[in-house]
Amino acid sequence: MASDLKVKNYKVYKMSLTTLSPIFIGSGETINKSGYLYNQNAGIINIVDERKLVNILREKKLFDSFLGSCIYGDFNFRDFIKKNSAKNYLKIDDITKYRVKTYSKISTYDKNNKETLNDINTFIKSSNGKPYIPGSSIKGAIRTAIVYGEILKNKDKYINIFSELLKTEPGSKDANKLSRVIEKNILGDKIDIFRKFSISDTNETDLSDLYISRRFDLIDNKGMNEKLPIFLEVLRQGIKFDFLLTINGNFSIKELSKYFNNFYNSNEEDNTFYKDYLNLSSIVRKNKIDKYPLFDGSLNILPNIFIGGSNGFLTKSIIYAIRKNKDNDLHIEMSKIVNYMKHYFDKRMVYFNKKLKRLVPQHKHVVKDENISPRTLRFVKDYKDNKNNYIGLGMCEIKVEKELC
Repeated sequence: MASDLKVKNYKVYKMSLTTLSPIFIGSGETINKSGYLYNQNAGIINIVDERKLVNILREKKLFDSFLGSCIYGDFNFRDFIKKNSAKNYLKIDDITKYRVKTYSKISTYDKNNKETLNDINTFIKSSNGKPYIPGSSIKGAIRTAIVYGEILKNKDKYINIFSELLKTEPGSKDANKLSRVIEKNILGDKIDIFRKFSISDTNETDLSDLYISRRFDLIDNKGMNEKLPIFLEVLRQGIKFDFLLTINGNFSIKELSKYFNNFYNSNEEDNTFYKDYLNLSSIVRKNKIDKYPLFDGSLNILPNIFIGGSNGFLTKSIIYAIRKNKDNDLHIEMSKIVNYMKHYFDKRMVYFNKKLKRLVPQHKHVVKDENISPRTLRFVKDYKDNKNNYIGLGMCEIKVEKELC
């Protein structure tokens, strides 16, 4: 392998990724109330192995009874297990795929004040059934940082087209057309970057590194909002992964690493996507993160990348790269960008008002918000403390460990 890499002028680096806050990378699957058993007192969820369940039901002559019960709307899986477990027909341990700790009460109450169990969005797992981070997720995060960095450092290339974009009606055909032109111009200049490096999946980690939490939204003018019963199987902070980055020798690791603070060495660019994103956030500026930390500071590492889903609509911050900063006189006034984005989101997110008999903005950004960058940050319960302590989603550090060949 090594000789082949040298012939092709490739270099391979051992990289590390450390989770500094919980992350969520969805498997695309959800587990409903018939797919797990919830021990509320212990805060433990037993994920049911469906294959084992079916085999035992058949073996114990319970399959027809189980199916018959499922047909009726009031079927309660927990009661069914409890009843048959008491008769020694069915034991929870025999049908459990794995156990996971929860720091949120999974049951909520519906409009009729009836308690119900909620679906759980599961973390991606390998064929071995263990959590890992796909290389595509890492590469996608790097891609976002590169696009942002390109705008920030080359405003003269993009300022005219961004100025034209701000003249269009948000969400219109003209706006969408110009957005595609901007993306094509940026990625067109850097398309070779994405062709010249590949990223492997990380190693696996233990199922015990997962836990379940409700997702909470911190809204700058409302505080913590837990309106939506969204439950995530997240990977805790403090997990270190390894992965391989293979890169063409004509494109250096330093050229790639300049988009990240402390990525290759401490003298690299300080103006990173991560730092800029947080500095633009009204939530951060109002010091709400003193109460709701975005990452675990006790790990003594600073994040330089976002990984996974549910950490907010980060791409809305891309347009802010064209604003004024200390390094470049070419810019668009921040107020113009903010005003455009507020109109964009009010037009994009609407609902039908029955009284007015028309579509109205769902969040009313234009009326309520002074800024929108971002207006909301996503949090989960901190596994280190079972009290009402929250921590941000998706904060990680990636760095080069060593050059392999």
